[in-house]
Amino acid sequence: MSFASTINTFSHINNILGSTVNYADEKQRGASTSQAVTNFGLNVMGGAIRNEMAYDMRKHYGSNMGFIVNGLAGYGNQESNYRGTVGLLGTGMMLDMMHSPFGGFGGCGMYGGSIFGGGMFGGSYFGGGFMGGGMCGGSVFGGSMFGNPFMMGNRFFC
Repeated sequence: MSFASTINTFSHINNILGSTVNYADEKQRGASTSQAVTNFGLNVMGGAIRNEMAYDMRKHYGSNMGFIVNGLAGYGNQESNYRGTVGLLGTGMMLDMMHSPFGGFGGCGMYGGSIFGGGMFGGSYFGGGFMGGGMCGGSVFGGSMFGNPFMMGNRFFC
């Protein structure tokens, strides 16, 4: 078993244990069984999704930063799921910027854009790439939703 697989397995165990502790705490504070069970299921699901996000970051970029952020957020309640998800989204954007061949805020690849930075052939939300326009910024060959394209007409290549 690799290091990443081991950390992922322990993260899933930690998720279930944290959600179980939160279930017992809710029951002790007087929550109904149906509400406590529902929260338990939502917390386990939220933690499992976060664990997969962190594991994908490890597989994609070779960085353990997703595991670190995920572990620091904790498990078992809505607050930890919120903090963990927001932290992992920010970490993913940072890792994407560090590993993308053409840079750009939010990261972009040669063929695909991100939220803020378009790649060479892919558009993004705010900035178009060379051939694909974004929503608010045009590109050389592709139009955008709010900006005029430079050469070929609106939405020709994008």
